[in-house]
Amino acid sequence: MNPPAQQYAAKPTPIPPPQYPMAQSAQQYAVTPPQQQYPVAPPAQQYQPVPSQQYPAYHTAGLAGRPDETQIAEAGTTGVPSIEVSSNIFGSKQSYPLTKNVITIGRDASNDIVIRDGGIVSNQHIQISREGNQFVLIHPHPDKPRTLNGLLYQGRKIRGDEPFRHALVRGDMFRIGDENGTLITLAYNDGTGTQQEMLAPVQPIRLGAPELTIGRAPGNTVVLNHPQVSAHHARLVREGGTYRILDMNSTNHVYVNSELTTSHLLKLGDEIRIGPYKLVYETTELKQYDESNFIRIDALNLKKTGNNNVTLLNNLTFSIPPRKFVALVGGSGAGKSTLMDALNGLRPAQDGKVLYNGQDYYRNLAAFSTQLGYVPQDDIVHRDLTVERALYYAAKLRLPNDFTAAQINQRINEVLEDVELTARRKLLIKKLSGGQRKRVSIALELLANPSVFFLDEPTSGLDPGLDRKMMFLLRKLADKGHTIVLVTHATNNINSCDYVCFLCQGGRLAYFGPPEEAKAYFGKTDFAEIYSSLEPTEENRNIPEEAESRFKVSKEYQEYVVAPLRSGPAGMAGLNGQPKVQQVKRPKRGNPLSQFILLFQRQIELFRNNTSNLVLLFLQAPLIGLLLILLVRAEVGTGIFDSNKIVQCAPQIFQTTIATNPAAPAGSSQPLGIDTHGKTDSVDCNRIVTFLKTDTNGKATEKRMLPRKRTGTTTQLSTKPCRILLFLVEGPSTPKERSSLPPLSQ
Repeated sequence: MNPPAQQYAAKPTPIPPPQYPMAQSAQQYAVTPPQQQYPVAPPAQQYQPVPSQQYPAYHTAGLAGRPDETQIAEAGTTGVPSIEVSSNIFGSKQSYPLTKNVITIGRDASNDIVIRDGGIVSNQHIQISREGNQFVLIHPHPDKPRTLNGLLYQGRKIRGDEPFRHALVRGDMFRIGDENGTLITLAYNDGTGTQQEMLAPVQPIRLGAPELTIGRAPGNTVVLNHPQVSAHHARLVREGGTYRILDMNSTNHVYVNSELTTSHLLKLGDEIRIGPYKLVYETTELKQYDESNFIRIDALNLKKTGNNNVTLLNNLTFSIPPRKFVALVGGSGAGKSTLMDALNGLRPAQDGKVLYNGQDYYRNLAAFSTQLGYVPQDDIVHRDLTVERALYYAAKLRLPNDFTAAQINQRINEVLEDVELTARRKLLIKKLSGGQRKRVSIALELLANPSVFFLDEPTSGLDPGLDRKMMFLLRKLADKGHTIVLVTHATNNINSCDYVCFLCQGGRLAYFGPPEEAKAYFGKTDFAEIYSSLEPTEENRNIPEEAESRFKVSKEYQEYVVAPLRSGPAGMAGLNGQPKVQQVKRPKRGNPLSQFILLFQRQIELFRNNTSNLVLLFLQAPLIGLLLILLVRAEVGTGIFDSNKIVQCAPQIFQTTIATNPAAPAGSSQPLGIDTHGKTDSVDCNRIVTFLKTDTNGKATEKRMLPRKRTGTTTQLSTKPCRILLFLVEGPSTPKERSSLPPLSQ
């Protein structure tokens, strides 16, 4: 039996010893955004990428670093490693070449890199030293026992007193932040100027054994340790000169070439998708790619129109690299939610394509469905459950059925730590603040560890402090490997994002790139001014069109849109034509009976935690019945339910004369009117019943008042009595008065 496949880490690129110039004096961290003059823009054109001949195999590299786009070093710095410092508060960047063997970073002026941040960074925070052909980051500074706020690396918190050493590789990012959401980011560039490769395949899985098992449990031949994978997910069984893959009743199923399958005979090049893993069959081996932390989204010429042919999305093209935090911003009606729903497939675009790791997402909705998390603007949690119990029920519904109680509890602990709610796990959700409730909603989606997160207005209704903390949380999730896309109107803390996508009226792209460069691009000092500058005015109705055209001829468009698309899988994809959305029925997950029992248990717990609502539900039916009885007694009187009473009422008996039409055909009567002669009398209902059942004239009246029905040319009496007999009697109520009246017309 083949041993389980193992991951390998990409080795850092060796750095040849450069000729360093003399060390420069320490500089203060402060950047003044340059102002730009915008050229007159030609009409917008559709993006047509040219396939890159240098584009490597898409899944080829290690997990560390920034696996997004080629970064071109500034003139004069090629071959010299550097540290780029940025802040989500000041919204600026500064690059510092590493020209010494030992570089200190801190708040004190004696450091080589001085960061003035208002107390976030310690006097001497970290040290970077050259060891052979590489640089090593050391925390805390060797002369200090601890730092104030520690470090954040790949979403993991490194305590202030925790020793940490790391050999730097291109794209490494370290952050220093506090509980208020302030972030200082340190990004390492090795100076090579080469493209960072995106994904590292796990070592190829050799085939040859009669049977291989795939699953989450350690005893499988191929171990895929992810919450979306069942303990024993699938089997590969030799059949002739190939293998057949069999689904072992897994929760999230097996897909071969984007098709749901339970049994499939593999052919050369077939792609097997199990949760976030892709396995490519190549006769003698399986190549395994872990895409759990590396989902790249390419939007290509997205177009959509609404009612009355109103343009909602106007030829939008851009790329969202893996592990990045992107904000969709713009005025009301600019198409932010429409764009997000086009990217996640909830409401696909009518034209254009969306690629997930080079695959047409609209044709692979079912295969990618488990890798997406969506947090709507409104809370999606039951407020009468504790945080822990809400996560428990969600885990039972979303995670594979074979998760044990201990594994579920472990997963709950992990997501609570991710959203920083461990101390509030026993509290009822209704007792949490608005920001904490939103964190619970995010935790529910984190249970299945999705690769991509879509959030609709996650900071809506939060005060500025909570807004910053929420953006800080999302920043950490992106650093841990999730691709984050959110819609927001709040731009106070938008510098926490990697990219910002500015939309203007008509779904037009006015800017896509780093937020700290947006102000310089628009020539504004505040994001609110950018909003205003993109709105059409009475003097100029074409501002959105001009903004779109200006961006498409800018260097920012070439750097942040064209270059990443050409170097990625979109460079070889066809862009035009109407997208074909795969209309697939969402597969069932889990046992319906077990789910019903679980939901019933949850409802009982909700009742138990809200006793006032439970008491009201129990008393509701008796109270309504009592009110009805009181109303009837007040209107009619008592004794209405006695056995010798049919009904207690006061009917009005009218003395009537019915005038008929003399010109009517024979055998029919056409009444022209009813005259009551102004005489009415009130009688008991029992007298009406007695008259109709025992009196000779009453029986005759009953017979004459049966409804008629016409059959052909004849008229017959219906055998079904009229219900009106209980309410209408012709003539006076005494026998003497009735005998003086002429007989009724037939």
